[in-house]
Parts: sequence; C-alpha cells; structure tokens
Amino acid sequence: MIEYKNIPAYRFFEKICSIPHGSGNEKGLADYVEAFAKSKGYYCYHDEFNSVLVRKPARKGRENEAPVLLQGHLDMVCEKNADTEFDFLKDGLKIVEKDGYIWADGTTLGADDGAAVAIMLSILDDDGFDAPEIECLFTTGEETGLVGAINFDYSKIKSRRMINLDTECDGEAIAGSAGGVRCRLTRKLEYSESDVNGKFLKIKIGGLKGGHSGCDIHLGRISACQTAARLLKLLGDKISLCGIVGGNMDNAIARECEIWVATDDQSFVKAVCSDFEATLKAKANTEDENVYINVTETTEKPVFNTGFSKAVKELTENLLHGVYAMSRDMEGLVESSSNFASLKEIDGDLVITVSLRSSVANSLVAMKEKLSEIAKQNGFVAVFESEYPGWQYDPESKLARIYLESYKEVSGREGRVTAIHAGLECGLVKSQIPDIDIISIGPNIYDIHTPNEHMEIESFVRFNDLLRIMINNHNHQ
Repeated sequence: MIEYKNIPAYRFFEKICSIPHGSGNEKGLADYVEAFAKSKGYYCYHDEFNSVLVRKPARKGRENEAPVLLQGHLDMVCEKNADTEFDFLKDGLKIVEKDGYIWADGTTLGADDGAAVAIMLSILDDDGFDAPEIECLFTTGEETGLVGAINFDYSKIKSRRMINLDTECDGEAIAGSAGGVRCRLTRKLEYSESDVNGKFLKIKIGGLKGGHSGCDIHLGRISACQTAARLLKLLGDKISLCGIVGGNMDNAIARECEIWVATDDQSFVKAVCSDFEATLKAKANTEDENVYINVTETTEKPVFNTGFSKAVKELTENLLHGVYAMSRDMEGLVESSSNFASLKEIDGDLVITVSLRSSVANSLVAMKEKLSEIAKQNGFVAVFESEYPGWQYDPESKLARIYLESYKEVSGREGRVTAIHAGLECGLVKSQIPDIDIISIGPNIYDIHTPNEHMEIESFVRFNDLLRIMINNHNHQ
C-alpha cells in the first residue's frame, strides 16, 4: 500500500473534511483558506460569494515567467444513506480507507472537489517549490449553479493559462465541456374539498445507484423521479394523489422518490407496484439491480384535486430523462441531455427541477422552448436559472500538450485529451477571459454525488505529483 497519510496534500484533505462545506455553506472553509493565505503573507481576495483568490509569489529567479492559475471549488454535494445520521451543516465527514480507496462513512466524500482544494493548499504551503507565480481560485456554489464562478471579478486574474482541478479520471485531461441550465417548474398545490374514502398508502422507490447527471447520464441509470411518473400513469384513476417528493440535488440522478396516495383498491396498487418493480429489475443494469418499490399504509393526508393531479401526471410523464443526442464530432460524447432531478413541496408549491445540458447552443435553446411549452400546457410556470456557457474544445491547446508530456513523465503511460458532457466552471472563465488556455484534470474519483463516492489513493498521490510537474513545465512551450 502506498504511503499517503504524511503527504501534505492528504493532511489538507483531512482538514477540509472536518469543516462542513456543502453548497451554500462554504463560508467556514472559505474563511479557513483566507486565514491560511494571510498566515503565509500572500495576497488574498475573498468576495461576498465566498470565492477566494490567493496569489503566491514566484520563486526567486522565476519572477519574469508567466503565472499559472489553479482553480477548483469549495463546495460539495451533500448526499447520505437513508439510515445514516449526519448533519452536513455541523458534522465533519468520517473518512474510511479501504482496499486502496478513501470513502466517507455513509455520506458523499466531497473529493469532488476537496481533492483539488487540498492539493492547491499544499502547493501554496510549499515554501521550497521552485515555481513561477501561482494564482489559486477557490469558487463556491459550483454544484448548485456555478454561483461563485458566475459572480467573480475576473479582472483580478493575471494568468493566461489555467488548470482546473475538477475532473475525476486519472490519465485524462478535459479540454471542452457542455453548457447547461436548470429549470424550476412550479405550480401551487391544490387540494380537494371532498372527503376521500379508502386506505392511505406511501409508495417508496429506492435502491437506485444515482450518479452525476452529466458524467453518468449515458449509462442508462434509472431516475427515481421518472420511475414515479411512470408508476402514476400505471395506477391511473385507481388512486388519488396526496403528495410526491423525490430527488435531492439538481445535478444528481434521483435515487429515491416517495408518493402518497389514497385508494379503495389497495390490492390493485400493491399488484401494480410489484409488477412494475419486477419489470424494472428485469431491465435494469447491474448498478440498479437493487431497485425496489415498497408500499406501506400511512396516516391520512389531504388529497390533491382532480385537475391538479391530472396536471402533475401529464407533466411528469412528458419530462424526458436521459440522452437527447450524441455528438457528431467526437465518438462516444453526449451532445444533449435532460435530468429529471427532483420533485419537492416547498411553501405550498410543487417544485419540479430539470437540468438541461448541451454542447450545442441552439440545441439548448430548443430544449428550453420545449420544456416551457410542456409547463404551460399543464399550468406550471417554468423559470430558467444558473445558465452557463459551454467550453469549446481547442485542439491547439498548449496546456494539453504539456499535460500529455507531464503525465507520461509521472506515470510512464500515455494520457489522452477529450471533452465531456458535464458542465465545468471553465466555460465561464473562458467567456470572461477569451485568450486564456484551459484544461481540466483530476484523480480517479468514482460514484460522485452519491454516498458511494470514493477516491483512489494512488491516483490522488500521482495527481499531486503531476500538477507540480505541469506547473514547472508550463513556461517551456
């Protein structure tokens, strides 16, 4: 087993894990980064969105070389297993090492993007590192709409080469990504004034793998929210809908969903759910083979009126989940997709969230128009937010060539450069600094945005070495 616990980058990772830093709750970690920078005497800019820019001076003799920008985000996706007691606002993550990987106990690990933050801090802390001036930008709200990156003042950035540290595949550099937007579909909850006879049941859909709505959307993983919509159609007028809640994060494939219904034919509901569960299991890939649909009696709840229930059923039935189109320019790359992310009851409204992605701007526009029309037809209001631009693949990137040379030097293997369907902050940075050269790299991290998230230790150590070699090499081309 590779020795890693005494590596500065890992010690910083442990520290990061001890500080709650879910999206929207990054201030504690941002304050830590600021205090660290000031203790070193470095320039530090901490904005109102809790993004932090730190600048480490060049080593003596390298002052005239071009600076390099390292960038990652402070926030993490907060997901936990149903049986795990954990408060993401207060508790530090519990790290577990197993079989060469680092996990968290029952929760997301936050290696996306804690690995980046840790390595950036270790480089800033290394007084003996022979390097040109280094800028480190720590952004916030990346997982909920690139909030920090959208609002940052890029006039403060000197560098014209940037290494983003927010991908999850050792041996692969990203040089292009999709644009995207989130849509909130909202309608006021409407209840029936008539009494409803029969049994009240809770139907729970669970046991699903979930995953990242960009990186994993092409794998055919089941969405609990889409499954709920299909189930409502199968149940038809045999049930009266009382509630529906599922999914969590906008950029995660929904793993669980709960539906509350009233019915005078309990046997029918249980039979339909049992048959549908069997159908899902038969068609599911191995990652979703543990899917279940449980039906239990529950206490009486207010029932939605017929018009509202019909609108919910028709809307959700028409919300696509999965791949719209594959790229014609790069084999295996998703061009456009939709993620049926969540259903939530908030302040008397049903709020449905769908995240759209595309590397083609016109396709994203068309998807937005279609979603708006579906919403309008069913009495919902569609609001689009947190839209971000794509990042066009640059086959002439000098940083990409530096990466390939450096990766071979550190690993003895050939690396590759590609583009991804996921959204990255790189597109926003590029839109504000058009002449900046960018690539994105990272260690092997698996099952991000789920409680099964885990990071390969050997890859993390190699990533730490690779970045240092790249920084030293970036002025030699």
